[in-house]
Amino acid sequence: MKGKFVIFEGIDGAGMSTQVYRLNQFLKNKDLKVVMTKEPTSNLIGGVIRAALRKECAKRI
Repeated sequence: MKGKFVIFEGIDGAGMSTQVYRLNQFLKNKDLKVVMTKEPTSNLIGGVIRAALRKECAKRI
């Protein structure tokens, strides 16, 4: 398979998924074949950051 390999890197919650989706749509609109993969971040820190960005963290008294 010949092609390009594009990587998006950044911290959890930085909007990488949004940018990957946008690039995917752009390339498909150009009739190019796209294969997307994702390395899940299911560790504690990733979960805490996502919760904080969604304002789901419990307030401490």
